[in-house]
Amino acid sequence: MTESLFAIKRLGYLSRVHLDSFNFSISQGFFFLNHLLHHIIKEKKPLLKKIKFEFFGFHLSFPKFNLKTKKIKKIPRHCRELKIDYTGDFLAGITLSSNNVSNKSCILRVGAIPIMINSQRCNLVLQKKKQLIAMDEEGVEIGG
Repeated sequence: MTESLFAIKRLGYLSRVHLDSFNFSISQGFFFLNHLLHHIIKEKKPLLKKIKFEFFGFHLSFPKFNLKTKKIKKIPRHCRELKIDYTGDFLAGITLSSNNVSNKSCILRVGAIPIMINSQRCNLVLQKKKQLIAMDEEGVEIGG
């Protein structure tokens, strides 16, 4: 094995640890956040006598451009060229209710979260080497 190939494999291993951590946070982390918020709301119930709200879920979307009626996948190369962040929308589902009004559910865009290349939320994650090269991405993308 040549030194450069060994270096690429080692770098891939190092970035894998960060990718696994990111993937855990966007899957299991949202579950724990939901659980924590339920606990906090339960403790503050006396302050929330008239309005009750409950989180029913969190979601991190794949990076995309929203154009009028069309959604186009963001590709990291596009973001680098346009000097914009490669981010996904962080969404929270909330149900509001009060004594006089029935339940009203909505999904709020909380903000944007940077997406790691080759993570579960990256638009390149399932692409083969030839497909990556066709998109002007690195054929040996190690992620991160």
